[in-house]
Amino acid sequence: MTPRLSRALGAVACLLALLAPPAWAGESLDRLAGLMAERLAVMDDVAAYKWLHHGAIEDAPREVALLEAMERKAAARGLNKAKRAEVRAFFEAQISAAKVRQRAHFAAWKKGAATPPESAPDLADEIRPRLDRIGTAMLDTLPRAWLELQGSTGRAELRAARRLAGLPPGREDPAVEAAFAPLCKRVGVAANKC
Repeated sequence: MTPRLSRALGAVACLLALLAPPAWAGESLDRLAGLMAERLAVMDDVAAYKWLHHGAIEDAPREVALLEAMERKAAARGLNKAKRAEVRAFFEAQISAAKVRQRAHFAAWKKGAATPPESAPDLADEIRPRLDRIGTAMLDTLPRAWLELQGSTGRAELRAARRLAGLPPGREDPAVEAAFAPLCKRVGVAANKC
């Protein structure tokens, strides 16, 4: 190989390396989708606990406390006001998704379409600590996931992450649609088409 050809191939290799997505591309989005799936799965236990203890699905004080805590944590992580607003919108969507999932369980149990639970983990001692851990992990993952959604492949990346997490398209599951709505909005598509 001539020195000139060697330099040309080296230049091409450098150019390809610069144009290639970083090694972490998609990883944070995949992790976020997995955490979203995990959070939705925990809602099965939340619904069971509330059903057995005749609790209301709506818990406005808890919702406000969660949103305020996430905004404080976002500020502590150095996110600016606009990003903190996006964090709030993201967690509002997770709360909406949680209520959709719980309502679906309650409706099925009331109609007899599913067997009501006979037991459930304790809400304060077991479920909420899991939700807090998941929420903090989501917050830590969000900024890099947002970066992964930029560009022309954001929508495809989002769909792939959702599938990898084992979640159906939003149009097939209203809770998934609600959970993914702010991410779908970020890539410029309606949640039911994301």
